[in-house]
Amino acid sequence: MIIKMKHNVIETAKEIIAVQTAAYLVEANIINYKDLPPLKENIYDIMNAEEVFLGLYQNERLGALLSYNETDSSIEICRLVVLPSLFGKGFASKLLVSLLNSSSKQFFVHTAAKNVPAIQLYKKFGFIIKKTFKVESELEIVKLEKEKSAHSS
Repeated sequence: MIIKMKHNVIETAKEIIAVQTAAYLVEANIINYKDLPPLKENIYDIMNAEEVFLGLYQNERLGALLSYNETDSSIEICRLVVLPSLFGKGFASKLLVSLLNSSSKQFFVHTAAKNVPAIQLYKKFGFIIKKTFKVESELEIVKLEKEKSAHSS
């Protein structure tokens, strides 16, 4: 079940940090970069985040989450993370489909250029790489975009 999360509640923020940290530790190993900003976040950072958080629960346990920011013209996916024990079970896809079906706006997301699993997931849903840039000597980022769709939900 996908629900809009109340990330400003301490218990919910703790759930988010637990899933996020586990997922980003895996990404840090994949891309060989241990200094990912989300790994430095704490529950208060989550509680004060401006993003909208969607959580996918299984058996009353948070298994995956997606957060985004929305403007008049676009939606930026800020984070899409899955508990490592649930990798490959479609959780990320379910969250992404839910968000993509909610709006006909343009979508975009940034991820590490070496994060092949994430890039493959976004490409599967029609995102294309629009830009690549270095933020540090050992970290290259790609921006993926999905154009506005002709339909709305």
